Amino acid sequence: TRGFIAQEFREKYPYSVTTFNDPETKEERLGIGLQMDIYADLVGSIQELKKQIDSLKTEFNAYKQTHP
Repeated sequence: TRGFIAQEFREKYPYSVTTFNDPETKEERLGIGLQMDIYADLVGSIQELKKQIDSLKTEFNAYKQTHP
């Protein structure tokens, strides 16, 4: 399964979490609506991860050169 835990998501993006009634179970549930600033945060995180990956690749390639 995939997704977010709405309670945790609410801590950083409180305005993106809404409450609704599940029509099948009649229970109150939390839903997540994605806003543009969330996408900006995601893109920033992806860019940072890419930098880390590139750095690790460089480090690994240097290691391979000295340890054939």
